[in-house]
Amino acid sequence: MSPRTREQFQAMRARTRAKILDRSLELFATKGFHDTSIQMIAQAAGISKGLIYSHFKSKDELLEAIIRQGFEIMERETSGSADPDPASYLANLIDDYYTMLLKHETFWQLYMGLMFQPGIVLRYKETMMKYYERMLSRYARIFRSLGIKNAMLEARLLGAIFDGIAMNYFFDRKHYPLKRLKKILLRRYLPDR
Repeated sequence: MSPRTREQFQAMRARTRAKILDRSLELFATKGFHDTSIQMIAQAAGISKGLIYSHFKSKDELLEAIIRQGFEIMERETSGSADPDPASYLANLIDDYYTMLLKHETFWQLYMGLMFQPGIVLRYKETMMKYYERMLSRYARIFRSLGIKNAMLEARLLGAIFDGIAMNYFFDRKHYPLKRLKKILLRRYLPDR
């Protein structure tokens, strides 16, 4: 067997990193950050602890990578929402939010759990706020285009509504009226549709 090429090595390293991130996300979301050890992640990923440390200096760095990845996915998946018509743009964003909530449940479950752990939130506040501020700016631009006064306050309200929907959904997935609330939210902001 010939030695691996540089490209093969990089691809293998990227797959290992992705596996570490995926297993960490699952464990952090279900067991909690503090109750998940690097050993547990290594076992779930089928690799050694040393291999994890060759990708991430610490469990904290690993969590930050998961947070960044989750928000980058959110930004990427809502970037296609743009529409010259602000009402359509807002309708697309609301629809995308619900799609992402269901598609990336594990990330949102972790995110909601982190919000109630002050020590962790403060540690990653700068990372989270960078993405949150960009999201709020996008919502505010849409609201300004729709002629809504206090567009930034309305953007913050929409962000809070989204967070509240996610939190309540994860508390009671089986009975939570997710689809009905989406319709109400669309009617609230876009009554003419």
